[in-house]
Amino acid sequence: MSAPQYLTRRRNGVYYVQVPVPLRLRAVVGQRLLERSLRTRDEAAANRLKHAVIADFQRQIACAEKAPLPVSGSSALLALAREVQAGRESEEGFDASANRYLSGHPLDSEGDPILAQVDLVNVRKAYSIASGSSALLLESLAEGWLLLLKSKRIKSQTVEERRSHLRRLISFVGNDARPDALTDECAIRFVEQVLNPADLVLDRKRFILATCNNFSRWLKVKGLLKASPFADLGMLVHAEHRDAPKPSVWTPDQLETLLRALPVSDPMWSIVALAAYTGARPQELCNVRLQDVTAATLTIPKSKTTDGERTIPIPQILLPLVDALKTNSYDGYLISGLMPAGPDKNRFKLLGKRLGTAMDRVWPDGKPTFYQLRHTAITLMSEAGNPLWVVRAVIGQKGKSILEVHYLAKENMDLMSKTLSAVTFGPDVDAYVRAEGASASISRRSSSRRQG
Repeated sequence: MSAPQYLTRRRNGVYYVQVPVPLRLRAVVGQRLLERSLRTRDEAAANRLKHAVIADFQRQIACAEKAPLPVSGSSALLALAREVQAGRESEEGFDASANRYLSGHPLDSEGDPILAQVDLVNVRKAYSIASGSSALLLESLAEGWLLLLKSKRIKSQTVEERRSHLRRLISFVGNDARPDALTDECAIRFVEQVLNPADLVLDRKRFILATCNNFSRWLKVKGLLKASPFADLGMLVHAEHRDAPKPSVWTPDQLETLLRALPVSDPMWSIVALAAYTGARPQELCNVRLQDVTAATLTIPKSKTTDGERTIPIPQILLPLVDALKTNSYDGYLISGLMPAGPDKNRFKLLGKRLGTAMDRVWPDGKPTFYQLRHTAITLMSEAGNPLWVVRAVIGQKGKSILEVHYLAKENMDLMSKTLSAVTFGPDVDAYVRAEGASASISRRSSSRRQG
């Protein structure tokens, strides 16, 4: 096996040296990674300069190895326990470090060390991990349940959301807690002390409670709980009523102002124009590949729901833009140069952050939201007298009536094309979008530098 090189190159071309700090020493060093710029873009020069920096970092790590465990370093003891779990440290070494740590604290009347609550939790957890019984901790069991959810092809974003909900619960009962800590009394206190005071809408609180209940039911199936203590607590959850603001519509002036503030070569311009005239979600548009586009139609291959995966006609106003994007694409996507981000590899995530910043510059106060652009398209199509089922087909929402579900054609291009023709922002804005869209060409360099 070749020795690690510790050399990395940033996107700006500058070389850096990065040396990871062993897990057991991170609390002492105060960093998980030692990093220093070599101030050069030349690879040969970087290879010459790196050795002195690596040697300096290794000296720092060696000094940290000899340093005593900090008196307040219960987190370091926890890290050391994980080293035992991974087989990189002996149980004897852990016991010696634990004794040294505990001996630095005064004793109570019963001869036990007096520790702050957070340190007490860390020490208990460290002993559980080092002794091999960490699998019975709620923290470890929660990861097992989440792994089961992933195996059922539940979206990564949903799994991460449920993980954050369980962290609320585990943080409340203690990171060293085991299933027997989930008593009826504990569940009631969690609702009253954590959920109800939280500044969340009622539906979100109920979803958190449902996550806790489903996890507890899983523990019951595994024989670790007699019953879920969260099963009947929905009636205890409450939230102050807050009137949700009504979505408003974009005016032609607002759309033109934003588009003129963005370079046509920037993917932000294309996503705003496409969303404005189709009512599609930006995440949907960012997933469209060249193979999903014909001369007259555009297929949404990935959506928030399966009903959102649809084929729609391309509005006449957008035909020049779509043709230009197809011609100039360099990565197989209709909107090129976007970097996926997050657990679901969302191609709009980074672009959306930049777009939000751009909108803040255009409207320092009272800016419209991007969702309101979708609401505007839906409003224009509906107010023009188009059948509701056709509007739903265009925007990717499933109707609930028997007629819509079973009998109406899923793809009726003529009706959908007529419906989309109602989305107009006036002759001046429409002409501007048609003319500028014909010259759209997303720059390789700019989209790479901005990462979406």
